[in-house]
Amino acid sequence: MSVWLGYWTEDRFKLPLWTYIQIYLGTGMCQLVIVMIGSFMLVVAVIKSSGAMHNRAFISVLRSPMSFFDTTPVGRILNR
Repeated sequence: MSVWLGYWTEDRFKLPLWTYIQIYLGTGMCQLVIVMIGSFMLVVAVIKSSGAMHNRAFISVLRSPMSFFDTTPVGRILNR
């Protein structure tokens, strides 16, 4: 966007003022959409991975032998 502002201030393409404004707004809107899509994809990936990590940890605790629960304090198990 700063490149377009440079073109605009130099009046490089000899376009009317409103055309420069429209192109600037268009690039801003495209940037907004791209950032929102990227943020949404990141949120979805984080939710999926945290769910998978929780399920693996929960299953491993449930499948632990009874000796694990006898030797490990309850507070330490809950903190994990």
